[in-house]
This record gives sequence, structure tokens and C-alpha cells, in this order.
Amino acid sequence: MIDFVKNRKYAYIFSGIIISVSLIALIVFGLKTGMDFKGGSVLELKLNGHQIDQSFIEGVYKQFDYQNVVLTLNGDDDLTIKSVDVIEENHQQIISKIKEKYNNVEELRFESFGPVIGKELENKSMDKLEEQGKVIIHINKMLNSAIAILLLLGVIILVLIFSMFQ
Repeated sequence: MIDFVKNRKYAYIFSGIIISVSLIALIVFGLKTGMDFKGGSVLELKLNGHQIDQSFIEGVYKQFDYQNVVLTLNGDDDLTIKSVDVIEENHQQIISKIKEKYNNVEELRFESFGPVIGKELENKSMDKLEEQGKVIIHINKMLNSAIAILLLLGVIILVLIFSMFQ
């Protein structure tokens, strides 16, 4: 049987290393925010039975210098295309190029949203992280510091994973 109390120094060292590595990675990589935080455009299409070629759609957007396009198939017949902010003139040209290849594709909606909404989401996210920190501090006062350290470690690891793979 493992004597955890006797070997707690190793657990503290291990936790300290993981927390340090996580904080360093967070500082180096930062949090890469998505379109929800930066702003962008959403185009929804009704496919009406067409099989859409993803590379064709990405190519149409690349013709207008929109590089990071995210395509999501919703159900059997709806396609959502997310990209950086598309101006109205380019939006009309993109739709016409798609309709040239796919005759009866319908545009369900087109929306552009700015970073103002994104800033609000970012502020709310940071508020939630702050609240989690306060809960961990409260648990530390009420119970045992080891539990609080484990909770803090879990939050930091989640933020690290989010920052690295975003």
C-alpha cells in the first residue's frame, strides 16, 4: 500500500511542476480565441439534396482572401459556413459562385458580427475563471489545502489544454 502522507512532498513537487509548466505554456501560447471572440460572418445554406464539395467552398472563399473557413453540416440538408468578417459585396459574389455550381441551393441567413459581442463573451469567460478561483480559495479555507490545490491544478490543466489545441 502506498503511504500518501509520507510521500506528499513528491505530490507537491509534481503539482508545482505541472502548474508551472501550465502557466508558462499559457504565457507563451496565450489563449487563441475563435471567431466568437474576434468577430466574423456566418452563412447558412439549404442544400436541397446536393452533396457539397468542401474544397470547392473553401476555394471560393480563398478567391476573396478568406483563409480560415469552417464548414459544418447541420442535419442532412443545411450547411453552416463560418469565416472572418465578409463584406456584403464579397458575400453576394460568393453566393453567386456557389449557385453557379449548385443550382437550387438556398441562402437561409447571412450574419456578420463584430468583436463587440466577442469582447462581451471574453469578459464573461474571464469572470467565470475568476469565480472558479474564488470558489477554490473558499474551499481551501473551509477544507483542506490539498483539495484546493487539486482543484486549481485541474482548472489550470484545462486552460492549458484549451490554449495549446485551439
